[in-house]
Parts: sequence; structure tokens; C-alpha cells
Amino acid sequence: MQFVRQHPFYNMSVVGQHNLDNIFDTLLANIQLIIDELHGGETNRQPDEHFKLDDFWIKMGQVFRSVSKEATKLSLLFSKPPIPSVEETQSMLSSLEMNAVALLSVFYSLPKHRGIVLRNSTKHAVGNIVETVKVLVTKIKNSKYEFSESELQSTGSVWEVCDLFDDLPMNNKAAVIIKMNEVKDLVKDAMTELEEAETADSHGDDWQGFEDLVGPDSSNEDTWSEKDKDVLLACIGLLKVTRSCLKKVTATLKKNGQWEEDQHVAQLDDIADICEKISPCVDELAEALYPPLTHENVTKKIEQLTSVLRNLLERTKSSHICSEEDRTWIDFLFNAIDHNLDKINGAIK
Repeated sequence: MQFVRQHPFYNMSVVGQHNLDNIFDTLLANIQLIIDELHGGETNRQPDEHFKLDDFWIKMGQVFRSVSKEATKLSLLFSKPPIPSVEETQSMLSSLEMNAVALLSVFYSLPKHRGIVLRNSTKHAVGNIVETVKVLVTKIKNSKYEFSESELQSTGSVWEVCDLFDDLPMNNKAAVIIKMNEVKDLVKDAMTELEEAETADSHGDDWQGFEDLVGPDSSNEDTWSEKDKDVLLACIGLLKVTRSCLKKVTATLKKNGQWEEDQHVAQLDDIADICEKISPCVDELAEALYPPLTHENVTKKIEQLTSVLRNLLERTKSSHICSEEDRTWIDFLFNAIDHNLDKINGAIK
């Protein structure tokens, strides 16, 4: 990452908006380089063989707090007249930039073998902080270095994302559980929307007497036929099984999941990767179930979802989180998938 070089005239003592603009533009350019670096991929840094996760989080917490402190100092610097000198501004911005770089450096010290989900979660948190710092710096510059309400709000946003440190998952097990709960909630939302739509459609029967008088609507593309409703209800049953799979796997992972050994960490990443594929499958199935419903399309989406669910149960069964007693509910859910698939196929035929 090649940072922008500072121009010699930054050391001038004459305060002028043009000079301040240049200093702020330099910082914004370097912050953007950090953002691009985060979005661009991985570093070539070799993992530290003496890496300790506890030490990593101590360092990361220190940098989070330091960024919040420096952002506050910068905001206060421009909160009232007179406008600070070029030298004072340069010193403050340099300190803020060093902390932003430190965020990136500490993040890249987290080895991949400690967990891909953990790494992505931490990367997202770091990215949010750098983005909010960029917004704050931009607001100060755009306000012509006079205090504004938007600057106060942006400072509060930096505090907010930095304060989220205590809520971050500190190991891959915790990160995977958060990810699985997110997917479970998305499945629940899709299921609820379909149930509510089906209920609203069923209440449309109250208009039958009106249609007898004025004649039926010539277009019924926006309604389900009775056969379509049978398919819909059978598919909602499969979504309930999907949510049950996620609930049981998450509960078992909470109980038995290990995150210290590389092999266990990798297994948790595999489970999370499969779970992430459930959400788009459910979205596509839900979309296919709205009228006009085509049975061929529904069948295709059902096959995709059941394939992912079976993969999730198989991967869980072969991982360290599965005990002998867990095999019972896994086999039960395998049977539940097959049972609901038979009901769907029966409704379609």
C-alpha cells in the first residue's frame, strides 16, 4: 500500500483554507487506500507462529479505543473558532491516520487458520470504522472547517462503531453461531411472509358474492389456484424443516463446538459456508412460490434447497460437534426432509 506523500508546504505557518484542503485531501486519499486494501483481498504477510488470539484482541481493543479518541479530538479541534493552524491540523490528522493504519495492520495479523468466518467478521468491523472515519473527515472538510450538526452526528457514528468492539465474536465458534442465527432469522422471515400471503389470499373468498354479480376478474395471475395452495403449504412445511435444521445444528454447535484446534476451526467454517447457501435457496424458492406459480420452477428450487440441507446434516454428522446422541435428531431431520419432499411432489402431481 503506497500512501500519498505530503507536500512540503504543509509545514507553512500561514493558515488558509487551500492548505487545509490539501491536508484533508491527503488523509482522505490514504484512508481510501486502506479501504481498497480491505476490499481488495488478502495480504502476503506470513502468519506469526507465536500468534495468540487473546493478545490479538487486546491489541485490537486498544486500537478501537484509540481511533475513537482521535476522532473525538479532531472533532473538538474544529468545534469552535479559531480554525487551527496547519501544523496543529497536520499533527492531528497524522495521528488519526496512524491509528487507521494500525487497524489494518492488527487485522492482518489474524491468521486464516483461526477461522474464515471470524476473519470476515473482524474485517467487516474494521471496515466500518475506517468508513465512518472517512465520513467524519469529509464532513469537516465540506463544512469549510466550521462546526456543524452533521459533524457531530458523524463523530457519534465513529463512537458507535468503535463501541461495538465488546460485541464482536472473539473466536470462530462465536462468529459461526452469529452467522447461523442470521440465516435462521432470514428463513423465519421468508416463511412468515408466505404464510401471511396465503392467509390474505384465502380471505379473498369473501369477495365471491361480489364476483357473482359483476363477473370474475379476467386475470387470475396474481392469485393461487387450489392446487397451487397445496404446493405452497407443502413448501412452507419444508421451510419449517429448514429452520429446525438450523436451530438444531446451532444448538449442537453451541454445546459441542471447539475453536482451539485448526481442524475443528475448519469444520466450523465448512458448516457456516453451507449455511450461507441456505439463504439464497430459500429466497429463490419463496420467489418461485408467488403467483404465477410454475411447478417446474418450484421443483427446481426445492431440489436446490433439499440438496443444501442434506449437505448441512451430513457435514454436521461427520464433524466434531456431533455426538452419538446427536445422530438421532440428524436422522430424524433427514426423514423429515424426505417426507416433506414427498408431500410437495404429491401436491405438484
